[in-house]
Amino acid sequence: MVLTATVLFWSAGAGAQKKPLPPVVDVHTHLIGKPPVLPSAIKVAESFLARYPIEKMVLSHTPAGGKNVMYKFFALKRFLQGKDRFAFLGGGGSLNPMIHRHDADSGDHKNLVEEFDKIADTIILAGGAGYGEMSSLHISVMPGHEYNFQPADHPLFRRLADIAARHDVPIELHNDAVVGIFPAPRGLRHNDNPGNFPGTIKSLERLLAYNPKAKISWAHGGSDPLGEMTPRLILRMMDKYANLYMSLRINSGTGRASNLVFDGRGLDTDWSALLKRHPDRFFIGTDAMFVAPQIPKKGPAHKFAENNDTRYEDTARFLSLLPDDLALKIASGNAKRIYRLSPRAPAFAVPGPQGGAGQKKKFLAGVQIIATVTGNTLRFNAPSNGKSMRVYFGEGGQILLKAGNNKRAVQKRWFIKDGKFLCRTFGRKNKNHCTLVRPAPDGALLLFNKKLRYQAELLKGRQLGN
Repeated sequence: MVLTATVLFWSAGAGAQKKPLPPVVDVHTHLIGKPPVLPSAIKVAESFLARYPIEKMVLSHTPAGGKNVMYKFFALKRFLQGKDRFAFLGGGGSLNPMIHRHDADSGDHKNLVEEFDKIADTIILAGGAGYGEMSSLHISVMPGHEYNFQPADHPLFRRLADIAARHDVPIELHNDAVVGIFPAPRGLRHNDNPGNFPGTIKSLERLLAYNPKAKISWAHGGSDPLGEMTPRLILRMMDKYANLYMSLRINSGTGRASNLVFDGRGLDTDWSALLKRHPDRFFIGTDAMFVAPQIPKKGPAHKFAENNDTRYEDTARFLSLLPDDLALKIASGNAKRIYRLSPRAPAFAVPGPQGGAGQKKKFLAGVQIIATVTGNTLRFNAPSNGKSMRVYFGEGGQILLKAGNNKRAVQKRWFIKDGKFLCRTFGRKNKNHCTLVRPAPDGALLLFNKKLRYQAELLKGRQLGN
């Protein structure tokens, strides 16, 4: 099914004429369920693809702070294989719990750095469109809905900002806006929340300033629980920080929502001015929840899922009120530019037999290495003992390795370190072997470590046994 921006129609309200609107890339949706039932949850999501002109959905885990982890991003990759109208974010069920495990000033988070980096790199190796849903302040809006908090400039958040900048992907960040200290309102006074919510804006500004190349997509614009995520605040911050983006959760008034972009009748004046001032910074992020039917119909997920249709209808009416060019950007154009929604061409093409002469001998950056080796095999003689080696680099950060005449392949891991080193584990103790990578004129790769240089033949598309 091919979706175009000129032939699709959304319902613009009861009794209203239908208006052609651009198909939406929904960058913020969730699958709910453990791995055995995820295929059922995906079928629920597909039913919405069938009912609405949604070009692509970006699925993710909710931002777990340590509790309620349902699955890891590999489960999303596995079950979404071959489903072109889905993409996924990674980190909500893996990186986010690590950030919330230790306070920023405890120092204990330093013990997580190596594992954190490996997971973050592997998410992109596995095909992730970015990182998310991550959380700084995540307020519990009902009992059983997890509360968690760490400041947005936590050392591991800063580390993720550096990694995201290297991979040129965004971080989708849930950070309920609190300008100062905010006493919990009556409707939010339950055991999952503290008595006062901590300030979140200053630490978010420090994160944005820390690495201006890291794109932060602030989630749930136009529908926040405390009333502090105002269009004027967002305008001030977007004027100051060019790396701040926002996904819009269009809500015409259901549930606990304030600072609405659209109230069911028209656009808010301040929001309209903000969208027109920064037309390239906003995406659609409905926060739709797709719950596996096998899950008992109780708890927050089912409650949120009741509003899925309403959110898509509200989104349609919101887009129908925008100028056509702005509607197209917010519906899909901005998302296609910022999120990694399809495989990107390598930034550096490995030269063929005619290449090489006169070319600058530069080492490949991490994203170039990923594009070069993923799904391919390297064949070389080990510099330590001269033994013939064949190493297949899988998409999920897995390696299959055969040495000499061995018929059995050994499974190891590979990852990118410091944005420039190709690293793989080896031996019984899974030590790391890291090299810089430079293309050779004949299509091979030159690998450099601290002491040695050796050449590897690049067998494109070859798995072990081919």
